[in-house]
Amino acid sequence: MPRPLRYVPQEAKTWTDSYGRKVAVVEVTIRAYQSRYLFRPSPEVRDAIVGVMAHVQKRVKFDIYGYAFLSNHGSYLIGVTDAKHQGDIMRDVHSKISTELKREELSDWTGGVLGQRGRPILVAGEDDLVARLKYCLANSTKEHLVTRPDRWGGAHAAKALMGCGNGVHGRFLEDQGVYIDRTLLDALKHKPIPKAQALKMCSKPVTLRLSKLPCWAEMSDEAYRQEMVALCRNISDEAARVRRNENRSVLGMARVLRYHAHHRPEKTANSPAPMLHCCCPTFRAFFREAYRAFSDAYRQAMSALHKKLGPVFFPDGGIPPGYTYLVDRR
Repeated sequence: MPRPLRYVPQEAKTWTDSYGRKVAVVEVTIRAYQSRYLFRPSPEVRDAIVGVMAHVQKRVKFDIYGYAFLSNHGSYLIGVTDAKHQGDIMRDVHSKISTELKREELSDWTGGVLGQRGRPILVAGEDDLVARLKYCLANSTKEHLVTRPDRWGGAHAAKALMGCGNGVHGRFLEDQGVYIDRTLLDALKHKPIPKAQALKMCSKPVTLRLSKLPCWAEMSDEAYRQEMVALCRNISDEAARVRRNENRSVLGMARVLRYHAHHRPEKTANSPAPMLHCCCPTFRAFFREAYRAFSDAYRQAMSALHKKLGPVFFPDGGIPPGYTYLVDRR
């Protein structure tokens, strides 16, 4: 089955982000190569992932509402202005995460870090936004790795959303990571400086700023924090109920960290990702028809481009294959 085209219709941009722009909310999922534990939740990996997202946020300017990275996969909720903005975020975040996690002290992995291109899933309504944030925060707890979302040691938004923690990784709507200046690091390679010292000189703390869900943006900080605390408590209670009914136990962070980054699990759950999270049948039917029309128009434009049939106009909502060969619409 071919990968779906990246598509963000105008009708999905019903929210306003912290920059005052109309945005659609997208859930992006990624998985490690062969589902290996390359994202293992050590403090160093956590700092690297959060640092990358904070650096890209500063460059590309986007709102992030939640994120969670387990040992072999991760997901995050962001606001995007269009398909190109979405592509820019995914390209920078995923490429930089891949570069950082290959480091000798993190995984010493020489191949590709991501198993495939990240998958964006459009999130439509208010109920869908809350449900996807809850699902994102439940990662690590619903798998019975820890008892509460804020106890997960990897990159996870629970502490920042709940406003708990030690004041470093748990300030309300803020998380801190470490970003490595690769340009400076390459320059230092030509100087007689030990590798560990050069890496330390190029590392700097950066702050990832989270935003309130756009459907709850009018809430006060304390009211929103209480909503997040209640959401995480509900996640913990549901997981505890499942463990009691199934007579299961929690694995715990100490045992999770015993696995090497190169470990490959025998079985993984690889269910196909949908293009849309939506509980409204009307919007779901509209999106299906709109995507079908967009896909047909896009492929016709591609065919005309390959045959060089004069001016080619690609439909709105997607990303043209390249701007060099296209005629400006002005």
